[in-house]
Amino acid sequence: MEKSSGSKGLGKLDFFLGMLCIIFFVDTVAPMSAMGVTSITWALIIAVIFYVPSGMITAELATTYPEEGGMYAWVKRAYGKRWGARISYLYWVNNAIWTASVATFFVGLMSSLFFPNLPFVAMLGLMLVCIWAIIFISMRSVDESKWLINITTIVKLSIGLGLILSAVAYLVMNGSPANTFSWAEMKPSLSQSLTFMPALIYNFLGFEAVMTLATHMKNPKKDIPRITIFSSILVASIYIITSIALLIIIPVGEINLVTGIMDAFFAVLGGSIIGKTVIFIVGILFLFTILTQTSSYLVAACRMAAAASDDGELPKIFGKRHKNHDTPVGGLWIIGIVGTVLVVIYGIMASTAEDLFWTFFSFVSVIYLVTFIINYQAYTKLQKTDTETERPFSFPGPKILGRFFAHLCQGILIVTIILFFWVPGYGIDWSYTIPLLIGITLALVVGELLTYTSLKKIQKLEKLESRGKK
Repeated sequence: MEKSSGSKGLGKLDFFLGMLCIIFFVDTVAPMSAMGVTSITWALIIAVIFYVPSGMITAELATTYPEEGGMYAWVKRAYGKRWGARISYLYWVNNAIWTASVATFFVGLMSSLFFPNLPFVAMLGLMLVCIWAIIFISMRSVDESKWLINITTIVKLSIGLGLILSAVAYLVMNGSPANTFSWAEMKPSLSQSLTFMPALIYNFLGFEAVMTLATHMKNPKKDIPRITIFSSILVASIYIITSIALLIIIPVGEINLVTGIMDAFFAVLGGSIIGKTVIFIVGILFLFTILTQTSSYLVAACRMAAAASDDGELPKIFGKRHKNHDTPVGGLWIIGIVGTVLVVIYGIMASTAEDLFWTFFSFVSVIYLVTFIINYQAYTKLQKTDTETERPFSFPGPKILGRFFAHLCQGILIVTIILFFWVPGYGIDWSYTIPLLIGITLALVVGELLTYTSLKKIQKLEKLESRGKK
């Protein structure tokens, strides 16, 4: 959602709908529900101790420092150019890899809806088409993007409402839910829940992508805090209600991570012609939201990388922008190339779309969560050291409370990262863990090389300039 010269900026409604679009992911309701009925209780707990505090911390940073680049600008202000460059790269590469994950999910869902016997090789080909479709959507102007995101949000909420109505219909037809909703089932146990806890945490992230648009808002200092608090409560409620709806319809052991939502619609509406027609329409709309919500994240990531590139902290290609729309096309093109390579490589290593989705999801999430750990640390430092800058919005209560929740959020994210590699009570699957560690290590090494080379160039230029002045 880049701002063109002719744009009037983003109003409160635009920002609110953008917040819902970026944070509420219909496609992650199934992984969350796969935890079982206990996911409801865990969602409430995580919303209180992590999600809402995270939103308020990000709102404080965005209103105090409404700068281009969001997290990049905040971390750079706290820890200097090198850390700013690192977080910019990590956030960008996370989205580059995530695009391949989205393509996997998209094609897996499309196959289940329209081509149930599609060979895996053909699915890989469609994944590549999906990746480049997302790239081209991401190059649109601010006005086109704004309306597209607003429409996407409405469609997402409509799908969520449809799922809720389907759950009501299921209860009317069957008399009881597919799962037992008792306190014994709902209490927050740490058995199977630990396996899917990362998906739940992942659902409650995304504020940072919206906050990169703070400089494009008409009144960011006034609107951001209100919208952030309200939308965080609303999104948490939507996730919990839609998860309950899915668990009413599908037994927890049968929830598919890729097709879970559509399976619920099939279970209720699949028998009649009208039902099949409704499912077809919902399926098309669902696929549409996957493409457009991904585009929103890619633009935010590439804007962050472009800001670092403008300051010489990442290669110049990341700063290349569309001549008409001003979108960061350099970073987008590279994401398309990276996504293409990953689909080919990981396609050889995985046997099904669901396996491939979970591999990509884990890869992406570990890197993504690291950026938040760094960002929370930057928040705590800026709170201590920058006492002169006006803070239009501050974390409610004494300053130490905001720092406490920032460290609590860091701890939750560290535990979540560990769970991607090892779940207590289960052995480590080295066939999954080793490729994941290798991929993450390679991504980090490439980032260090890029930032090191770029910063070396800056240092040389600064030395030449200082000599010229002398």
